Amino acid sequence: PAWFTVNGQPALYDAALGVLAASATGPTVSLSALGPSVIPDDATAAAVIDAAGTAGGITLAADPTRLFSLTQQHAADPAAVDLGGQTLAASLVAIGAAGNSLTLANGTLNAPSAQTPPGGAAALPALPAAPLAWYDLADAATVTTNADGRIALLANKGSLGNALDAVVPGDRIGPRYVPGAVNGLGVARADGMAPPQGLASLGTPGIAGKAPRTTFLVVARHPVSQNNFYALYLGSDAGNNQDFSICERPTATSFSTKANDLDITVPSPAGHNVLTFISGLNDTPDAGAGYRNGTLLGTKTFAFATVDAPIRLLHRPNTAANFSGPGDVAEALVFNYTLSDTDRAAVEAYLMQKWQIAAQRDETLLSLRNDNPAAELAVAAGVADAYGTHLALAKSGPGDVTLGGPLGFTGSLLIQDGLLTLDLPAGQNAVMSATVSGPGTLRKTGAGDLALARPSPYSGGTLIQGGTLYAGQNGSLGIGPVSIANGGALDIANAPATAFPVTAGTASIANPITAEGTGPDGLGALRHSGGISQINAFKNVTLTDDTAVYSASRFDVRGGTFDFGGHALTVNGGGEFSVVQSAVSNVTAATSVQIADGTFRFEQSDFQGSAATVADAATGAGICLHQMTAPLLWSLQLADNAYFRANNGNMDTNLNVWAGPVSLAAGTSRLNALPGGTAAITGTVGGDGGLFKEGEGWFWLFNPANTYAGATSVTQGNLYAVAPGTLGAQAAAG
Repeated sequence: PAWFTVNGQPALYDAALGVLAASATGPTVSLSALGPSVIPDDATAAAVIDAAGTAGGITLAADPTRLFSLTQQHAADPAAVDLGGQTLAASLVAIGAAGNSLTLANGTLNAPSAQTPPGGAAALPALPAAPLAWYDLADAATVTTNADGRIALLANKGSLGNALDAVVPGDRIGPRYVPGAVNGLGVARADGMAPPQGLASLGTPGIAGKAPRTTFLVVARHPVSQNNFYALYLGSDAGNNQDFSICERPTATSFSTKANDLDITVPSPAGHNVLTFISGLNDTPDAGAGYRNGTLLGTKTFAFATVDAPIRLLHRPNTAANFSGPGDVAEALVFNYTLSDTDRAAVEAYLMQKWQIAAQRDETLLSLRNDNPAAELAVAAGVADAYGTHLALAKSGPGDVTLGGPLGFTGSLLIQDGLLTLDLPAGQNAVMSATVSGPGTLRKTGAGDLALARPSPYSGGTLIQGGTLYAGQNGSLGIGPVSIANGGALDIANAPATAFPVTAGTASIANPITAEGTGPDGLGALRHSGGISQINAFKNVTLTDDTAVYSASRFDVRGGTFDFGGHALTVNGGGEFSVVQSAVSNVTAATSVQIADGTFRFEQSDFQGSAATVADAATGAGICLHQMTAPLLWSLQLADNAYFRANNGNMDTNLNVWAGPVSLAAGTSRLNALPGGTAAITGTVGGDGGLFKEGEGWFWLFNPANTYAGATSVTQGNLYAVAPGTLGAQAAAG
C-alpha cells in the first residue's frame, strides 16, 4: 500500500482495492445515537457516535456539512442522521465492530470536493428577451406523469406558453420522470425501453429560414448502449427535414444540421453537461458555435435550411425506434436570437450552478464500511457526485450496506467484501455508468430499475431480488454467478447491437444464471424486451423453481447448459425463447413448457423427458423445431390457432421428429413448415381439433392410430399421410 493525498485529505492506495480513506487529521467529536447531536462542519474532523443520548436525533451544522468520518460505535441503540434536505460530504461513513445500525436519510451524501460552484444567478438571468421554449424538469409543477411514472405533458415556461407544451407523439411513449436524480432535481429519462420514447411540442416555435437561434441543453448520455442519444431536435420533421440537433455520441459531442455536423472528437464527460449552440454569430446567418460547460468547443459555417416544425426532445423523429439510445434531459431553453457572449455565459453559469456541473472533473472517494455483520448501514439519502467531481464509492467490511436513495454518482464502485444492496423503490431508476470491482456481492432490491452500463470485474456475484436489472454490456454482471429470485428480473434489452443496419445483437453472457418466478410484473424473470435478436444471450441457465421468461425479440440459451430442475417454464412476449446446442437436464414429469405468447424453439439439443413432460402452446403461440436429431418424447398440446413450426432449412427428412402424443384443442392448429423445413409426427394425434398445413416445407403424419376429430387442410407445401388412419377420425369416417 502507498499513502498520498486526495483533495488535501490522507488516503491509502492498494493495487487490489484502489483508493481508500485513511484517517482524520482534525478533532474527534462525540455524538449521541438518540440525540440531540449536531455533526460539525469540519472536513478534518472525525465524528463518533459513542453515547445513547435522549431524543432529537442527529442533524447537520451547515449545508453542505464537510466531515472526514462518521462512525457508529454505540452498541445499545441504532442511530439515525436526518440530513434535513441538506448534503453531508464525508470521506468515510462506518459502523464499528460492536456498533449498532446506522441510517442516513432525507438529503444527499457525497465526499468533500476541492472545487466550488461558480457564482451563477439563483434564477435565469435578465436577458434582452425570454426564451420561446423553456423546459425545466427541476420544476415539478410543470411535469405531468401517468400511472407508470412516464411524462405525459411537460409545460413550457417560455414566452410562447402552452402553445409549446411538450406532449407524447402518437408513435412514442413518454420518457420516465426521475425526481431527485441530479442535485435533488428531476430529469426526463429515455430508458431504452421499447416502444420508442420522446416528447414533441404541440405547436412550432416559428423559427424559419436562416433566423438566428441559441439553444441550451442540460443533458447526459447513458453509456448503456452503443447508440447515439438524440437529445434535442429543432426544426425537424419525420420527412428528414432536419435543421438542427444536439446529439451525444459514444465518440463525440455533436451539433448537427441536415447538411453538416460540428463534431467534437471526444464525448462529453460522464454525468450531466451543459451544451450550448448559437447561430448567427457576427450577423452571419450560417455561422455557428458550440460550447460545453461554458467552454468553446468549435465553430463552423453551417448550411441552415429551417423547417418550422415541433421541438422534439429525447428522440430522433426520422429514424428507427431503437436508433436513439438512452439518456437524460434536465433542462432545455430555445431562443430565437443570438445571445451575446456575456448573456450566454450568464445562462451557462446559472445552469451549471443549478445542476452542479463543472467545466473540469476530478474524482473523490466515499468509503462506506460496516464491520458488524449483525448491523446494517443504510443510506436512504441520495448518493451523488459532489460539485466538480466524479464520486467513487468503496464498500468494505463484512456487514451489509444498503443504498436506498437516488443514485447519481458517476465514479467507480468497489465492493471490497460483504454485500452491497441497491434498493430502488418504484419510480426510482438508476444507471451505473462506471465499473464495479472487488470480490464482494451486489444485490438489487426494490421495484425500480437498475442498469449496469459497463463491463465490470467484480467477482462476488449478483443477486436480483426485486425490480429489473438491465445488463448493458457483456461483462456488466461481473464474473460471478447471477441469482434471480421471485419478483426480480434480468433484462438484456440494452445489450449492444451489431453495426448499423442492425441484423443481430452481440450479447453473450457467460455468467451462470439461476432463475425463478415471474419477475416484478408477472411477465418473466429472464427477459429481452429490446428489438434486436440476441442469439448468444446466455450460456448456462438453471431453473430453481417454476419460472417465466419474456421475449419481445428472440434470445437464446446457447452452447452451454439448460437445467429445468424439474420445474415449469412459461414463455411470454411476442418474440422467441430458444434453447440451442445445450446440455438439457432434470426434465421430469413435473417439467413443462407453457407458451403463453410467442415461440419456444427446440434446437440441436436432447430434451430427454417422456410423455409425462408437456409442451403447451396457447392460441397464437407455438413451438419451433430446428435441426433436432433426437426425437422429442414429450406430449404436445396445441390450442386453436397454435402452431408447430419446422425450420431446418435443408429438407433433411431425418430431423425434427415429435415422437410423443399430440393433442389438438377444438378449432384448428397449424403445421407451419418454412421453406426447406421438414418435420414428422410419429406419436398419436388426438383431440377435438383439426390441422391446417401452411408454409412451403413438408410435414409427415406417421401414426395410423391418430384420432383427432377435426378437418385437415393444406394450403402450401406438402403434408404426407404415410398410412391409413393418420388423418384422424374425420378422414377415417370418409
